[in-house]
Amino acid sequence: MALGLTLLVGSQLASTAIPIFLQWAVDMAQTGYEASQAGNTIAVETALNEVIYYAVYIVLLAILSMLLQMGMRWALNSMARYVEYDMRVAYFDHLLRLPPSFYNHMPTGDLMARATNDIQAIRMFLAFGVRMIVT
Repeated sequence: MALGLTLLVGSQLASTAIPIFLQWAVDMAQTGYEASQAGNTIAVETALNEVIYYAVYIVLLAILSMLLQMGMRWALNSMARYVEYDMRVAYFDHLLRLPPSFYNHMPTGDLMARATNDIQAIRMFLAFGVRMIVT
């Protein structure tokens, strides 16, 4: 869980940095345009080089964010599957220890619904709900 949350925070930070670099690139392009109007070719070339650097940084940040998101999804989904498996095993172990008289007054459908739907809802919360709460 900690790994998934760490990757989630890293992904959000990388995604948040992209608009900042875009702002700097636009500002530098504006500076280059103003320099071209003044006839300063050296400033235009410098501005163009910086815009290219910012574009490369933006692409690298987007790739980093994508990789961190993939890792985060893998970590959170794996953790949720392990929790689901452990809960199912514990639930069925508990059912096996109950006396036969318990099953006379408890509908089988209710027991199966708890074994499938309720435990699956917990897995979905751990896999997707945590991600939605944090972001």
